[in-house]
Amino acid sequence: MKEVVLVIWHDAHSGTNTWVHLEDYKDKQPYVVNSVGWLVPKKVGGKRDHVTIAQSWSDDDAVDSLLHIPVAMVQEIVILEGSGVGNTQRSGKNRELPIKSGSKRRTRTD
Repeated sequence: MKEVVLVIWHDAHSGTNTWVHLEDYKDKQPYVVNSVGWLVPKKVGGKRDHVTIAQSWSDDDAVDSLLHIPVAMVQEIVILEGSGVGNTQRSGKNRELPIKSGSKRRTRTD
């Protein structure tokens, strides 16, 4: 079953945009990133030692914009669920998507 997930992870980042003396440098916080996409398991193309998500996944199993996040950088994975994922129905031109709270949380994954 295809799962839509929120991946919370710490990215590498630049702490300065100019020269700075190390004694003046104070960036001590991680750079937290939230990414949402279709989880691509290793058995169908996910990268080893990474959490792989796709921006889009078609009915014929073509994917777009794969993101490979190193497992060591992943802090949490939230499996998104609800009637708005996979069960959306169109209602004319001004379509409203049903949004319901509800998610399963899990940390670290293969």
